[in-house]
Amino acid sequence: MTDSKALPVILFGKLPSVTTPQIEALLPEIDVIHLITSLPSARIELPSLLSLSHQPKPTITHPSSGKGSNTARSPSQQKRAMVVIVGGGFSEEEFEELEGVG
Repeated sequence: MTDSKALPVILFGKLPSVTTPQIEALLPEIDVIHLITSLPSARIELPSLLSLSHQPKPTITHPSSGKGSNTARSPSQQKRAMVVIVGGGFSEEEFEELEGVG
């Protein structure tokens, strides 16, 4: 279980061998609520996750990666991200596209 004072973040990371230990290493100060592992997933999941006007849609409540602390929370208990972290596995072009998605 994560600390309620932990900073909720969305993490973009392509390599499970890196992201899995990274999620654990960031605790308890940083709570990775949602892990996105590909650009196609980001296009689908990110707009609702960053929307300020409504809660995330039920179809994307859980990340396609299956990872992130929000997977253990009901929709009404899910945290909203305060920060987006992008791992080094994304190219400059992919990073620029990510900027345009949200």
